[in-house]
Amino acid sequence: MRGRLLFILFFLLVFVFSSLPQLESVPRILPLNPMGTPSSHFRARVSAPTYASIQQNQEADLSKVMSSEETPSDHDFARGQDSARALEVSEVLLRDSPWPLNLLPHEPISVAADARKNSVFSFVGPHYHDGWRLQFISQKRGKNGTFVKLEFANTGSKTIVLTRDNLKLFMPNNPASSVGSSFQDSPMTIQPGKIKILNIVSPNPQASGLRIRIGDYSRTVRLERFEDPILNTRPFFAPRELIGPESQPITRKTMEVTGAGKFKYQPMGIQYTSNKALGKLVRPENGMLLLLKVRLANTWLESMHIDHFTIGSWNSKSNKPSQEYVLTPQDLRTALKEWALPTDIPAQTLVEGYIPFFVQDTNEYLYILAESNLGNFEFRNMDAFLPLDFGSV
Repeated sequence: MRGRLLFILFFLLVFVFSSLPQLESVPRILPLNPMGTPSSHFRARVSAPTYASIQQNQEADLSKVMSSEETPSDHDFARGQDSARALEVSEVLLRDSPWPLNLLPHEPISVAADARKNSVFSFVGPHYHDGWRLQFISQKRGKNGTFVKLEFANTGSKTIVLTRDNLKLFMPNNPASSVGSSFQDSPMTIQPGKIKILNIVSPNPQASGLRIRIGDYSRTVRLERFEDPILNTRPFFAPRELIGPESQPITRKTMEVTGAGKFKYQPMGIQYTSNKALGKLVRPENGMLLLLKVRLANTWLESMHIDHFTIGSWNSKSNKPSQEYVLTPQDLRTALKEWALPTDIPAQTLVEGYIPFFVQDTNEYLYILAESNLGNFEFRNMDAFLPLDFGSV
C-alpha cells in the first residue's frame, strides 16, 4: 500500500513540475556553423533560449549549407581532407569525411555481428563483405537535387559490375515514386584490387533514401533527420523498447529522444576528426576519432551531476570490449575544452556539447554509457548516426 502511494505521489510531482514555468537558467546552447561546430560567440549567450532563437540559428546554418548548389566534384569531397577551420583553442582537427577506403585484408562482417549492430549502416568506415567493401563519403542536398558519394573496393578475384539497379535514391515516404535516380557511369566495371567512386544523383531534393543491393546484401539508408531537437525541460519517459536491461534509457538513432523522467537526451549527429588523440582517447590503427554532439535536459528539481563516461567498442566474437575508456568530467574537459558536454547541469536546464568516441572496426558495435546521480543513460551504434553537415531541405 505504501509503495503504491509513493508511486502515485511521484507522478503527481511530475505533473505539477511539468506545469511550472521554465526557469531562466544559463544553458549552454551552442549556435552551430554548417560543419556543426561551436561558433566563436557562444559564450555571450546568457539567457534561456527561446524556440524562435534556436530555430533562427538552425535556419541560418541551413542557408549556409545550401548556399553551394553545383554538383559536387571529386575535389569537393577531397577524400577526407582536413578542414582549415580547426579551432586552435581546443585543437580539434575537423574532417569532412571518413578516411579513404583501403584494400588491407579484413574479415567480412558475420551474421552475428551484423545482428548485434541491428543491421545499421555505418557512416564512419567500411562495410566489409565477401569480395567487396563499401564506404560512405558524403551527401549534398539542395534545390538542384540530391548527390550521394560512396567508395567501393573489389577485394575478390572476380570482376564486379554495378548498375543503377544496385544503387538507387528514393523518397522515404513514397518508396515507389520515381525521383529520377541515376548512377553515374553505369554500368560500372570494377576489376579485382581496384577502388572506385560511386556517384548517385537525383534532381529531386526530397530523395533522402538510398537503397543498396549488391549480391545478397540489401540495405535501405535514411539520409535525413526527421525528429525535432529538444527545446524544453518537460519530463519525458522512454517507451519500453528504448529501455535497457538495467533500466537505463538507450538511443540508437540520430535525433532520437529518450529519457527516464528526471532527464532526457538526444544525439544530434557526429563530426569526423583527424586527431591522433583526444585526451585519453587514442586513434586506433586504421580507425578514427569522432565527436558525438548531444543535447541533454535536466527535467528534475535538483542538479544533475555526470560522474563518468564509459566509451567502448564491443567484439561479438570474444563477447567483450576490444577497447574501452573511462572518462571523468575533467578528462572530458581536457579533451574538448569548451566543446565538452557540461557534466554539472542545474535543475530545469537544457545543455548541449560533445563527447568523443572512437571507431576501430565497423564490424564491432559502439557504446557510450554515462553515469549520473539522476540515473544512467546510453548511446549505441554511434557510427550509424548521421554526420552533422547533413542538411534537410
